[in-house]
Amino acid sequence: MEGGTEDGAKIAEFFISQFFKTHFLDTVNFYAPRCIDKVFGGYINCFLDDGTICDYETKQLVGQARFVFIFSVASLLKPDQAYRKLAEHGISFLQSHQRDHKHGGYYWKLKGRSVSNSAKRAYGHAFVLLAAAMATKAGISSAVPMIADTFDILERYFWREKEGLYLDEISADWSEISPYRGQNANMHLCEAMMTAYEATGNKRYFERLYKVYLNFHL
Repeated sequence: MEGGTEDGAKIAEFFISQFFKTHFLDTVNFYAPRCIDKVFGGYINCFLDDGTICDYETKQLVGQARFVFIFSVASLLKPDQAYRKLAEHGISFLQSHQRDHKHGGYYWKLKGRSVSNSAKRAYGHAFVLLAAAMATKAGISSAVPMIADTFDILERYFWREKEGLYLDEISADWSEISPYRGQNANMHLCEAMMTAYEATGNKRYFERLYKVYLNFHL
């Protein structure tokens, strides 16, 4: 019983704004600045518990976008040019290297700056949209056009009006659609659309969120 009370008290601490803010920034500072890849650009995503880097080259789309999101949130919690620059660093890499400049959209995985998995996945694009929207909320102007661009890619290639949901995976040139269907992409797209709406005030993001949410829960 005593153990349960103690555990409950620890969980309750996360509902105290100052504790949560400190805990969040402590976690962010564990990764920064060691996550910055000074060779290829973008972020290093693979760490052991002690902070040792275990993979210097793999650039997985979700991992890259998540760091942009995290550093953008950090810059909002503690106005600091250092956090903002860390987020801008990731936005630049996504636009310059992770984006497919021929066919549009974002590659699933790079090795350094070379494409190692060219698939286009709605799950990955959900995190790009979320990252761009949160970076916009943090005042990073270079992220603003990424919101509409990523949404347009999702609408053009992934959206299926009949089902009211997004497809999961398509080939790099958009010619082959994977038969796989899962929940993650549409779930995270709800979060991303909400953040895009908050960042821009554009109702189309909220309307898409609402439709996905309704069909996702049928």
